[in-house]
Amino acid sequence: MSALWSTELSAVVGVEISGVDLTRPLTGQQQTELLALFREHHLVLFRGQEISDDDHVRLCSYLLPVNEGVGYVSNTEVKGFHPGDFTLLYHSDFMFMEHPLLGISLCAIEVVPEAAGTRFVNTELAAREMPDAMRAKFEGLEVVMLANTVDGREDIPARTVRVPDDAPWDRYMRIARPLISDHPITHTPFIPASPQQSSHFVGRSDAESDDLLDEVFAYLYRDRFVYEHTWVKDDLIIWDNVSLQHGRRENAVDARRCLRRITMNDVSMQELLAGTVWGRAATAS
Repeated sequence: MSALWSTELSAVVGVEISGVDLTRPLTGQQQTELLALFREHHLVLFRGQEISDDDHVRLCSYLLPVNEGVGYVSNTEVKGFHPGDFTLLYHSDFMFMEHPLLGISLCAIEVVPEAAGTRFVNTELAAREMPDAMRAKFEGLEVVMLANTVDGREDIPARTVRVPDDAPWDRYMRIARPLISDHPITHTPFIPASPQQSSHFVGRSDAESDDLLDEVFAYLYRDRFVYEHTWVKDDLIIWDNVSLQHGRRENAVDARRCLRRITMNDVSMQELLAGTVWGRAATAS
């Protein structure tokens, strides 16, 4: 089998890969090339191939350990997870825990042209280009990442939930992270703060924290760092959930949208949900 063909997807993030049959295992050379492209661009896209669950899992496993189980983000699939038709605020999955997901993959099973796309924010690029004065201001500050579970909604900013420092962790799952953190695999700087999950800065008042978050978000969500993907049937994307945040605009109730979802991590979902790897998250405030 030949080498992979790749084309830059955008100036912000991503690479489109072609010239490979995803219903067959990749060669060792192709696996090496795929991993290198994923590490460099943080997001890989394949188009126009109808593949099975097993094919999808196998492809993801070339990049990261795959969590057991295949799910759906869907308003059509009965067993799918449907986050609602409202806006999905920017976030990285499980960034409020010691071990956030390392990777996520979505494959478009059914989408209509009116369905919401997925927006990706390259926080690694933002960290790299942060002005010196801003970096000096935020270096050393820790932001509390909170599992915002208000009414199960994902369009409510975490900072609207004022959590007491002594609140039980199993009710308010949270962790304090440096505003400029290091990627657990590549050790490159990234910015974990997000509207959906950032509650406040450690040691700062609510008012001061809100001002600091406003400044971070005004910088982070500029067009310079954002790529929006418009889904077409059989699009398959795998992305680095640490370097990239994701979100979407409101999806109309009648806009059919079904995406198969696979997650990747160095610990299992069962371990995460059972709280056996809470680490310092249990004592973060």
